[in-house]
Amino acid sequence: MRRDREPALIIRSPSVDVAGGATLYSWVPKAAFELRLIDDTGSAWLGSDLTIVSMRSVPIIELAIRAFFRFPRKLAAVAALWRKGNHRGVAFRFARLADEINAMPYSQWLARHRRAMPELGELPSRADILVTLEDPDGPFAPRTLASLDQQVGIGHWRVVSRRELADIRAAMSAEGSREPDNTVLWLNLPAGAILANDAMQRLTSVFSAPEVVAAYCDEDEVDHRNMRHSPVFKPAWTLSWQGLVDWLSIAPCFGWQRSLSK
Repeated sequence: MRRDREPALIIRSPSVDVAGGATLYSWVPKAAFELRLIDDTGSAWLGSDLTIVSMRSVPIIELAIRAFFRFPRKLAAVAALWRKGNHRGVAFRFARLADEINAMPYSQWLARHRRAMPELGELPSRADILVTLEDPDGPFAPRTLASLDQQVGIGHWRVVSRRELADIRAAMSAEGSREPDNTVLWLNLPAGAILANDAMQRLTSVFSAPEVVAAYCDEDEVDHRNMRHSPVFKPAWTLSWQGLVDWLSIAPCFGWQRSLSK
C-alpha cells in the first residue's frame, strides 16, 4: 500500500455455509478504526446469527500455508517475485491471495446455484432452434452433438451450416414485416462445447418475453475427470459493456428472428 493511499472504506463479502457460519480472511489498513458487519436481507446472511462474531490477527505464515494448499502455483509465483527483490509485487499478490482464500470452491458454488435457480418461464410456442458449430468437421464436434442430444424440455432443433443460416436470414428479410409462422432461435457453439442438460430450455425460455432479442450465458471448462472448473462469469448486458466486449458475438449465444434477419 502506498503512503497516503489507504482507502476510506473496504467492503468484503464472505461465503456463508449451510450452518450459517463464515470465515473471512482480509487485510486491514493499520489506520483502520472501525469494523462494521452489515446484515443484507437479500443475501446469504439471512438466517445467520450476527451476534456471534470473533476476530483475530492471522500470522503471515498461516496465510502462506493456507494459500499453499489452495493455490500452490500462485504461491510459487509470489516466491519467484520475492527472489527477484520485487517486494511491492509480493505484497500485492499476497494480498490478492488472502482474498482468494475466501472464495467458495466452484463445485460447492455450483451445487448452491442449482438449488437457487428460479423456475422456468413459459417456452415460446412453435420454436425452431437452429444450431451452428464452429469447426463442425473437427474432432470435437461429436462431443457437442452428443450434448445436444441430451437436452430436455425443448422443441425441435437442427444443426445447419453457415450457408443454410445465411439463406434463412435472406428469406426472413424478404418476408419483411410479415409475422413468421414460428419463432426461430439461433444457437452458435464452438465444437467441443458441452451444455448442461437444461441449458437450451433455460436459454429458450427467456424469449417468451417479446422484448428479448438475444441472450448469452456463462461458461466453464471440464477436465478429464468430468469436473467443472475455471468459470467465466459474464456481466449483464448494458450498452456500455457492449462497447467494450461484444458478448453477443462470442459463442455460445442465442438470437431470435429479429436478429436473424439483420
